[in-house]
Amino acid sequence: MLGGGNGYLFFAIKKNIPNINLDWTVFESDKVTLAYSQFEQESGIKWRSSETQIAEYSEVALFSCTLQYLEFPFKVLRKYALKHKYLIITRVPFINEESHVITRQTFPDGGDYQQKNTSWAAWFFSKKQFIAEIDKIGDIVYQWETPTEVLMFEGNSVMLEGMLVRVV
Repeated sequence: MLGGGNGYLFFAIKKNIPNINLDWTVFESDKVTLAYSQFEQESGIKWRSSETQIAEYSEVALFSCTLQYLEFPFKVLRKYALKHKYLIITRVPFINEESHVITRQTFPDGGDYQQKNTSWAAWFFSKKQFIAEIDKIGDIVYQWETPTEVLMFEGNSVMLEGMLVRVV
């Protein structure tokens, strides 16, 4: 999993599918990796730097609310596609533009991670261009929308979306 912070999705999957045996590695920033790696033994999760070379082939790579915050999102996707059979890409903002747009994403006050006027750079991906990049990597097996997660882009609501990609 690229991104994933404290591994919360691992625990959600284990709770809902208790008989599955997961080998779960979170690839995160060096600071997050350092903070959470002390919990590897008790959690059953491994934390590694996102700069780590991926040595082993795995079934699935999960990108959860990550790609829009990377400097080179398609380069990272291609890197993980080389070592995985499937890519799960979740919580991505698509816009109906001809090209991708990078802007400052501003979040409202409140919440655990936000202070007043919190914002950071984020991609809003041209859906047409994003799908063209995915077509170079593999086949989209399934797509979905997440109506409970909406961002604002130029005054318009953008529902986050996801997809399952079979790497070819």
